[in-house]
Amino acid sequence: MRTNIKYWIVLLVAFIFLPTSVSKAQLLLLAKEHTGQISVGPGFFSSDAGKDGVFQFYNPRIAVGFSYAYRMHDRWAVKAAINYGLAGEKDGNWRPHRGWEVSTHLVDFSGAIQFFILKRNVSGSCPDFYIAAGVGGIMSVNPKVSQPNYELGMTILPEVGITKQEAIDKWNAVHEEQRTLSSKENPDDIIQTDKKLLVAPMIPLSIGATWGIGKRFLLSVDYTIRISTNDYLDNLNPIGSWYPDMYSSLSFTVGYILKTDCYTCYSALSKPKFRKTKASSGYWF
Repeated sequence: MRTNIKYWIVLLVAFIFLPTSVSKAQLLLLAKEHTGQISVGPGFFSSDAGKDGVFQFYNPRIAVGFSYAYRMHDRWAVKAAINYGLAGEKDGNWRPHRGWEVSTHLVDFSGAIQFFILKRNVSGSCPDFYIAAGVGGIMSVNPKVSQPNYELGMTILPEVGITKQEAIDKWNAVHEEQRTLSSKENPDDIIQTDKKLLVAPMIPLSIGATWGIGKRFLLSVDYTIRISTNDYLDNLNPIGSWYPDMYSSLSFTVGYILKTDCYTCYSALSKPKFRKTKASSGYWF
């Protein structure tokens, strides 16, 4: 696992510094760009299996995505994206007494607004940093829960359909040590479901940087966390869990400028156009 993390760190560093050394092409200063993008990178699933916490980066899985962006100004752009991630998590060394494992296919679709912190750099040698936020949905397709290494004495998987309160009542009926639910938990929440498809709203938040390579290509690195509103993306909501499942990805993106439609821009891709405006002299341009 540590080898995988080192691999992605090296790839990230190379991705950041390589465009700075090779990109000398002039970019658009004020362009209305239509850009198609494809991305690949590690995805991280914050499930109820494994280590607690919203941000879990120790078990990356492959994630790919496609997007379309329209940049109408130096600082503003809109983006539509669809992404797929193979997600999974397991208790491993974190909870060896349980030994739970989960896996699912996550598909998310979203629309977002990008704000570029710096105005577009002419040489392309300086990264074009941005932040983005939007709305969308996330689908969990065929989520599975298993306990492949179950041994005597380990915690068994909860019964499908049993609520948190029912589970607590069963425990208290046969154990001297009495347990209660956290005030943050809903006692009517089901611990384990058997759904094959679940769709939930989500809010994507991104931070990233873009470089220009040549006249039509863009390279980007982007980290996006998808804030879900549902805790059943992995079919689990065990006792002690009250935060929703999260999914994030670190994406390395190649973009291609499909079209530019700009006024008096500095692009080699399109001829300057002049907007008809009435001057003080009364002439039209």
